[in-house]
Amino acid sequence: MHHPSTTAVMNGHDAHHSAQAPSFLERFEAFRQSDREREAFVTDLVQKYQELQVKYQEKCGDYENEVESRRIWQSNSKQCQSELSTLRQASVSCILLTCMPIDDTQS
Repeated sequence: MHHPSTTAVMNGHDAHHSAQAPSFLERFEAFRQSDREREAFVTDLVQKYQELQVKYQEKCGDYENEVESRRIWQSNSKQCQSELSTLRQASVSCILLTCMPIDDTQS
């Protein structure tokens, strides 16, 4: 079993330890890479959130248009029903007038 000398370990020269453990620069680079990945993730997340906000606003606009359209069609439907009812009444009146006998004795 390898036992480094106390002096070598205290001076940071443990050959066995330094061969297995990443160096400070390697650890620092890994840390920076992790930062870049996190930054890319957050940037992507913010972008996707903004895209969702735009789509949500579009859907809200579409919904409001559909509500307005439905109201217009309902109003038109009520108006058409009213006109149809008036025309039916007028039609019945015309039929009754047509079916009434004409009194020729008054001429």
